[in-house]
Amino acid sequence: MYLTERIKSGAEELSSRTGDTYLNENLFDVFAQRLFKRSDFDLLYAKTRRDDIDDGRMESAENLDFQFWHKRSGHTFWVVCKFKSEYYGDKLDWCHPDQVKYYKQLQEDVWPEKIHVVIGIGRRPLQPSSMVCIPLDEVENYGIDPSILEKYERDPTQPFDYQRGRLV
Repeated sequence: MYLTERIKSGAEELSSRTGDTYLNENLFDVFAQRLFKRSDFDLLYAKTRRDDIDDGRMESAENLDFQFWHKRSGHTFWVVCKFKSEYYGDKLDWCHPDQVKYYKQLQEDVWPEKIHVVIGIGRRPLQPSSMVCIPLDEVENYGIDPSILEKYERDPTQPFDYQRGRLV
């Protein structure tokens, strides 16, 4: 376990120095997944994380990261995780413009299951300074206004809960 933590710490340090978005997002996915307590949630699906033969990367932009089943409610839902180290301009660009349309179409395809967008912001992927969890239904664009982010901000050190059909 100690070696695993050291490797992850080293990878995190490397990603923060190099600005490697792919590595940052994969590390944040690990962080976010740990916030789903096994006593409350069953993990039904996790996006495969493997190297692609062509360039050592797997395109993660078009896949949902996780599917969970909430034990108490019996609800199933999906999660998209993104990590952003900083704001660009006056909004937080959480994805590429064409991805919003793609995710909205997926929302229709998996209905009545909901998609929730979990965004880690600032510091490092395994220790974000803040976190938001927004239902995809509330996301209109790839750039999210800070006032909307504040509405859905959550403590990144606390486990997730699921209340009234919403991940909090």
